[in-house]
Formats: sequence, structure tokens, C-alpha cells
Amino acid sequence: MDVPLSDAATAAQLRLLGGFSLLGPGGEAIEIVGQKDRALLAYLALSPGVAHGRDKLAALLWSDSGERQARDSLKQCLLRLRRTLASVHL
Repeated sequence: MDVPLSDAATAAQLRLLGGFSLLGPGGEAIEIVGQKDRALLAYLALSPGVAHGRDKLAALLWSDSGERQARDSLKQCLLRLRRTLASVHL
């Protein structure tokens, strides 16, 4: 399953079936290291334009942590994803 992450002219491709891969607009591989980082990106990409509450996302990915720790983990995960994706100008 390929999920475009921007408009057709500058689309990155997120592949979820057969292994996770993220390709930039020029076909270059973009490394997303953490499992939870990958899971969050996939979850958000599969529902473009839909707002997801931070509490919901934190509970989804860090249900084994306390609420505060889960929210802190989500914050760090989002920061890593933003930095990675900003570096390839999606």
C-alpha cells in the first residue's frame, strides 16, 4: 500500500505493506528509525486531513505508560518526525 504524503508534484511515498519504507519526492530513501515513529506516521498518513487528539495518539501507542509519560513520548516522537520530514522538504 502506497500512501502519498503531499500533492502529486512533490509526493513522497510511504509503503506499508511488505515492510515499511518512505521515499522522498526524488525517490530517495528517508530513514524513520523508531517503531513507534513509523507507527505514528503510518496512522496519521492513513487518515489525511483528520485531526487526532494527542491523548488518543498517546494512549494508542504508549498504553503501557502513565498518561504524562505517554504524552511526553508522543511529543518526542512528533519532534523526531518533524525534524526528519523537514530535512527532505516534503
